Amino acid sequence: MYECGDCYRRFPSGWRARDQHWEATGHSIPDFECFTCDEYFNDNWDRSEHMWDYRHLPDEYYECEKCIEVFETQSEATRHEVERHHYCNVCHRTFDNLNRSTQRLASDLGLPAPGEQSFWEWHLQVQQLWQAQDACSVWILVSLYGVSRYEDG
Repeated sequence: MYECGDCYRRFPSGWRARDQHWEATGHSIPDFECFTCDEYFNDNWDRSEHMWDYRHLPDEYYECEKCIEVFETQSEATRHEVERHHYCNVCHRTFDNLNRSTQRLASDLGLPAPGEQSFWEWHLQVQQLWQAQDACSVWILVSLYGVSRYEDG
């Protein structure tokens, strides 16, 4: 039976009734609903376990290479691998913690600590710059955060 993720109202007539309810109220899907059936879970691990057990995987999905969790987009899977498993998708190594993986990349590029922006956003920028090896972009990023120790060239 389908259920609203905000008010937990049940819709025995199916997903179309629930979708109509969402459009009328602005409510949303439960956070960890199975991609195929109407079951939902407390976290992504439980949802992933259910989808593997019952073969409820959609045609296109992205799985973590370190555990059983599955995601709807590649960026969700990558974020999970970086944050949960401290995986660096540039050097393909796993570190003790996320900070160490990012520190290694940042030190190779001469970058400072993340400062005001979220650690995840900073980590992605460092990885993107590392992959691009773009000195101009590195200089812009460093300039935005007021650090002058990086020398272009």
